[in-house]
Amino acid sequence: MLTLKIERARLGLVLMAAYCIAGLGGCALGAIADGSSLPRTTARPVHARAVLKSRTAKRTVQNRAFAKQTVQTGALKSPTLLPDRSLFEPQPRPDCTFKGPLSNPVTADEMRMKLDYEQQCYRQAESITRDRLQQLQSSVDKTIAAGGTLKSPVPLPDRSLLEPQLQPDCTFRGPLSNPMTVEETRMKLDYEQQCYRQAESITRDRLQQLQNSIAT
Repeated sequence: MLTLKIERARLGLVLMAAYCIAGLGGCALGAIADGSSLPRTTARPVHARAVLKSRTAKRTVQNRAFAKQTVQTGALKSPTLLPDRSLFEPQPRPDCTFKGPLSNPVTADEMRMKLDYEQQCYRQAESITRDRLQQLQSSVDKTIAAGGTLKSPVPLPDRSLLEPQLQPDCTFRGPLSNPMTVEETRMKLDYEQQCYRQAESITRDRLQQLQNSIAT
């Protein structure tokens, strides 16, 4: 009788072992139910959201550190505007020589025509030169303003060279008849021609001085 019970117990153990092998989980559940513990052979899973959050936080800290260092060292600077290189080209002397046919001696009408041509030529030349001077002055002012207290990339000119060049007043103020005589017309045109010629020369000289003072 005892032998029969032992055989039945052995048969039960064999069946239980076979069940555990086939199921691969029953033994674990049974072991837990019996209060026993299984050794942990795998690491705790890490969620992707946690990894992304950790990386984002680390990157934020790095960005803040870089921004702080940039402010302290002055690494970020606004680009400084430089004058256009074309403004440094020399301004040619105007050629206002009258090239029309002239008698010998020159008649009064031919002299009036000659002086009128030269007066308009020098007047236009002065206007063109003054416009270039104003463009360069404005460009230099922007360079200085953009540089602030930083070292300027171009030598700073004398402030007097940045003062506006006034438009010349070449109006003839001598006494004139009505209508003007031939001599008064010649005298008026000759005065205006010389006035605009001198004004153009002065403006061109200032432009050249400014160009030379900041040429690199």
